[in-house]
Amino acid sequence: MSTEKLSDKRYLFTRCSDFLAKEVMDNPGYRNAFKLGEGLAIFLTTVVGIGADEILPKSWAIGITIVVGLATLFIFWINHRIQEIERSIVLDTKWIVRSSVLSLLNALHDAIIVGQSDGAWNQHRVTLFKAVPCEGKTANFKRLEIYARSGLHDLTSKTCWEIDTNDPDQKCGVAGKLWFLEDAHGYSAEGEWSDDDEEAQEIYVRNLFMTVPQAKKLNVRSGSFYGMLLRVADEKWGILLIDSLNRDFSLTNYKTPIVDAVAKGIATIIRRTT
Repeated sequence: MSTEKLSDKRYLFTRCSDFLAKEVMDNPGYRNAFKLGEGLAIFLTTVVGIGADEILPKSWAIGITIVVGLATLFIFWINHRIQEIERSIVLDTKWIVRSSVLSLLNALHDAIIVGQSDGAWNQHRVTLFKAVPCEGKTANFKRLEIYARSGLHDLTSKTCWEIDTNDPDQKCGVAGKLWFLEDAHGYSAEGEWSDDDEEAQEIYVRNLFMTVPQAKKLNVRSGSFYGMLLRVADEKWGILLIDSLNRDFSLTNYKTPIVDAVAKGIATIIRRTT
């Protein structure tokens, strides 16, 4: 086979490659697929073409080039679409779970403020913290991050508490303290927070398991807390916490069973969807 004929075939393949390249654009998966198809096509075109013009017409070699390139691209496209669908299913599931959990938190929030004066909605919050690993640290360190919240400063809040699961005496806020307790507990600040009075700040944090610098970083400095450890499939998962701006706030006896029921409902939803 002459060099001119071989060059001609490669030229036609290049034109075909340019056309297909416009379809794959910047998608890495498609781009890799096309490179593989291009390599196979060049190999088949060269092998079929050398000294075989009398057996197979030039158009056959070009046809093989196109079919191999398109078939390889199609296979990778199907695989890419499957991966996209799988990712969307995972994202949809996470959204459904979070929305279901938030609905329970909203119901609990509404139950807490029943019978209270107008504006009570802004006085109380219900938050579910999830324990996640701390990047760059050993497995015993966790971060309690907001998973869902009913009330002010919901998911826009970046507040989190880092805990060492081997140190129950550390300063890690009420949420962190609850991590080490199996039963529900309530806590109240001993005094009101003041931005200008350092002594008042020290009094405020005294019973809340946090330092003054930690308290200064909070968006809301609540006066009372009630919460519990949340277990999923017998494993520590996070913290369910109710906080109020009112230091004298406490849950009545008939409301604490509602908190327990919501906690169990959340644990069931998470267990069945993860």
